[in-house]
Amino acid sequence: MFSIPLFQSPYDWITIIVGLCVTICFYNRYFKVYRSQQLLNSLPGIWTSLGLLFTFVAICASMQELQNAPSVDTMEGKVLKHVGSTSINITKIIGDIIPAFTTSIIGLVAGLIITIVNKYIYFNPLAELI
Repeated sequence: MFSIPLFQSPYDWITIIVGLCVTICFYNRYFKVYRSQQLLNSLPGIWTSLGLLFTFVAICASMQELQNAPSVDTMEGKVLKHVGSTSINITKIIGDIIPAFTTSIIGLVAGLIITIVNKYIYFNPLAELI
C-alpha cells in the first residue's frame, strides 16, 4: 500500500507554522482593516512558495552526508567509493529525501484550501449585494 510520510520531517511543521502565522496576519491585519482581496489572493502563492522552499531546505539538509564523501575521478566523472569504514548509505539518503517532498504537498494542499476559503469569504459579501 502506498503511504505518504506526512509530518515526519521538522520542515513539515515549520512550513505549517510559518504559513499559519502569515495567513492569520493577513486575515487579521490586512483583510479586516483594508478589505483587500488582492492581499488574500496572494496567500495560496505564499503557501506554495513555503512548501517549495522548505522542500529544497530539507533536501539540502539530507544531502549533508554526501558533502564529505570520498570520491574517485573516472572518465565518466566522480564516483562514490567505499573506503575502509566510510561508506555512503544510499537507502538512508533516499529515506531522508522522501519526507522532504511532503513539504511541497503540504504547501500545495494548504494553497488549495486557502483558495477555497477566499472564494467563500468573497462569495458571501457579493451574494448580499445581489
